[in-house]
Order: sequence, then C-alpha cells, then structure tokens
Amino acid sequence: MRNAAEPSTTLWERWDADTRAADQADSSRNHIMFGSVSSFLWKYVAGLSAAVPGWKQVNIAPSFGETCSASDTATVHMSIGLRGHNSYTRGSGNGISVDEGSGSEKKSPLAAVDATLLTAAGTFTVWWELLAASATARINATIPEGASAGDHTIVVPCVSPTAVVREGSAIVWQHNRFDPTASIRVVSAIRLASPSMSVSFRVQQSGAYHFERTGGT
Repeated sequence: MRNAAEPSTTLWERWDADTRAADQADSSRNHIMFGSVSSFLWKYVAGLSAAVPGWKQVNIAPSFGETCSASDTATVHMSIGLRGHNSYTRGSGNGISVDEGSGSEKKSPLAAVDATLLTAAGTFTVWWELLAASATARINATIPEGASAGDHTIVVPCVSPTAVVREGSAIVWQHNRFDPTASIRVVSAIRLASPSMSVSFRVQQSGAYHFERTGGT
C-alpha cells in the first residue's frame, strides 16, 4: 500500500495527499471512512447488532432515551443532537432516518427511527416510534429468510409492572410476566437488569414482528 511508503500512521482520504498542495480540502490525513457515526446509529439508535458473524442471529435493542423505574412512568431524557427529520445513508440500500415528532407528542429529539440494513443474511429493517405523552412505544422489525435458523432477541425498554406488551394482536407480556401461550412466534421472554426495566423477547422465525408497549402508569 502506498501509505506504507509515506510518513503516515493513519488512513488518508487520498493516497496522493502530499502531492496535492493546491487541493487539500478533501485530503484528510485521518479519515474515519465507515467508522463512528454509522456504527452508533445502527447499534444504539436503531438498536440493530449481529449476535454472531454473518448476521445469522441478531439483537434488536433500540435506545428510546428513557429512564424508568418500577414505581413511576418513563421519562425521556435523551439528547444526541439530531433534530427535525434527518437521514443518513451508507451504501446501496442502507439508510436510517429519524423524526423529532410534533404537537403533544414532541417530547424527545427522537420520536421515531426508520432503518434498513443490507447484510450477508439479507435485509433487516427496524422502525420504532415513541409517543412519550402516552407512554406508548412501538417496535417493528423484519428478519430476512437468510437468518431464519437463528435465535433473535427483540428488547422492549421501560416495561413497568403495569405495562402491557403485544406482538401483533397477541398480549405476550402482562401483569409483569410472559404468556407462553399467547404467540407461537415469541418463544420466551426475560426481564433484564440492564437496561433498566427492559424485557427481552426471543424469536426464532424470519418475517415481520410488531411489538407495542402500552400502559405503565
């Protein structure tokens, strides 16, 4: 590689940066390429991460920006500097957009997120919406056929003891416990110590999942 012959220990935006004395505007000597910002958006804002190499098994755990406890309702506190309707795209078919919300539901910098990610196992999508004024949260996730043989987790945050969680029309969590007879698509569920008050649902089939959290007062 050319950089091995240059006095550099970082990744340059252009191999010939030192020869472009009159054009340094796009000749960064410390170019992050596909790092930091995109990783943060996929893993934490959209909540999508690979549990095993090749994306055959995934964890979906979006960050709504809430703090919650067993005794009170969720309170939105996240502020990561994204306002209005913003979008970020990387590569063909990959994209993520966020929406600030409006009116009575305009309580969080991120009221909704819509993400699409192309992987070796197929196309994953995650859409979530937080209606902070009514303590309602929705997570829609699509798991492609290429990941149909894996164990996947979808984490719903801030599930208080009085909250109800549905997958589609089936009530899968109520009275602070999982109902194993409600849906054949949701195999099991456990309450997590961290993030606080979250419930992790285990699914094994590909396809579209629609989780909704209501209540919590």
